[in-house]
Amino acid sequence: MNSSRLHLSNVRLCEPGNPLHNQAVDVVIEGGVFQKVQAHVPGAIPADMPENLTLAPGLFDFQASGGEPGFEERELIGTLCDAALAGGVTELNYMPALEPVTDNRSAVEALLHKTSSLPITVHPVGAISVKTEGKDLAELYDMAKAGVLSFCDDKSPVKNTLLLHLALPYTEISGGMLMLHAEDAGLHHGGLMNEGEMNVRLGLKGTPAMSEHLGVVRAITLARYHKRPIHLNGISSAGSVALIEAAKAEGLEVSCSVYSHHLLFTEAQLSEFNTSFKVWPPLRADDDREALISGLKRGIIDVVCSDHRPWNIEQKDVEFGYAAFGTCGVQTLWNATLKALGDEELTIELLSRKPRKLLGLPETLISEGQAAECFVYNANSIFTFSEAMNRSKSSNNAFFGQEFKGQIQMVSTWRGWQYVR
Repeated sequence: MNSSRLHLSNVRLCEPGNPLHNQAVDVVIEGGVFQKVQAHVPGAIPADMPENLTLAPGLFDFQASGGEPGFEERELIGTLCDAALAGGVTELNYMPALEPVTDNRSAVEALLHKTSSLPITVHPVGAISVKTEGKDLAELYDMAKAGVLSFCDDKSPVKNTLLLHLALPYTEISGGMLMLHAEDAGLHHGGLMNEGEMNVRLGLKGTPAMSEHLGVVRAITLARYHKRPIHLNGISSAGSVALIEAAKAEGLEVSCSVYSHHLLFTEAQLSEFNTSFKVWPPLRADDDREALISGLKRGIIDVVCSDHRPWNIEQKDVEFGYAAFGTCGVQTLWNATLKALGDEELTIELLSRKPRKLLGLPETLISEGQAAECFVYNANSIFTFSEAMNRSKSSNNAFFGQEFKGQIQMVSTWRGWQYVR
């Protein structure tokens, strides 16, 4: 990262709620802090800037996985950081399914120490149960005191409802949001993709969307009983959107996210058995994809995240049935979401302001004296994301070959700034 003085002249500001939103601005960044943010004055800052540049607040990826510690062959924290920066992400939630699992204070403190010098802010997510096995409650209170903001057993749906029944009132004491993967594990039954006409045509075992719906109903019931907030990770179906919409209309504290790959792709992508499209929850029908986009535009779905899930080649370049679930996506989170929604302001709201609000974190304001957490993109540039552009250590990426708009040029964090193109 470069901590020297950076001048930005005559760039458009995209930050809904900022008095200078959608105006041309001049900005000076030094030492990771906004020293000057003002309406553009010709000649006020000597800078030869390309046209069509836009300045936006840094993004927050609400769900990203790495491989360190324990699975360094998949992803290092450093390579995850590189991919995140290239995608305009300056903060992220780091999922707990590691070795050892992040289920105690020592593991949290070790991660915080390891990531303290990185240019992005990494928030370790604590496991709900010991080793994410769904049997014994993890050290929620101690992890919260160490700085954990949320708890999740990653892709485990926590079969033991009693454990969630105990965990919810516990979080009222410890603090921290409970995040759940919505699924009835009994209905997974070895499914490789969405159950429907497509899985029959491809000869692959399917799991019905009803499995997710039952998981959503359980979470809503728990939220209603305990009057405590619950967040549902990565919903993927029209039925889930409808259930959450009804819960919010009832006044329940239920929030949810959607993964960026579910906004662009459907089960039709599996026709060539490309394992990069083997994800969980599975890609569903186009009606589901449209319902997810509608849910974002209507405020039913709260955030978009990448569910960045790197795998080494031995776990992906195999027969479809044996391949691991997941795709990389942190580097394309901004571009994929923008492509799906076609709305810069809404995309910034969903990727920057709302994630931080859900976790009770302060906004990353583009104003004088604030930490310079931001990125600059060319609003009119069109590019194709290629494997040569990949910053992750792994290459299981469903977004290779996708044409995107709004290529990121540079990113700034509290540690300085750097060009990423």
